[in-house]
Amino acid sequence: MRAAAPFGLAVLALLSSAAAHAAITVQDDLGQNVTLAQPAQRIVSLAPHVTELLYAAGAGARLVGVSNHSDYPRQRPACPPWAATTRSTWSASSA
Repeated sequence: MRAAAPFGLAVLALLSSAAAHAAITVQDDLGQNVTLAQPAQRIVSLAPHVTELLYAAGAGARLVGVSNHSDYPRQRPACPPWAATTRSTWSASSA
C-alpha cells in the first residue's frame, strides 16, 4: 500500500491541470515519464484515502470505480467496487 500515496499525488498532479487540454507528462515511482494526451477523464481509486483526496480536489464526478473499502464521503455516487487485493477486470473501466 506504500505505492498508493505517490500514485494519489500523481493523480492530484494530473487533476490540478485539468483546465488545460494539452498533453500532460508526469514521472511515476520508477522514474519513467508517463504522458497522457489530455487530462484524465475517468478515474479508478484503489485506496480509500485517494477517494477522499479526489473529492477534496473536486474530481469526485470523474470516479468510475473505488476501492471496496471506500465509504467516505457519504455523497459519493454508486461506483463499482474494486478489490485492491484481488485480480480485477479492468475492461469495465476502459469502456
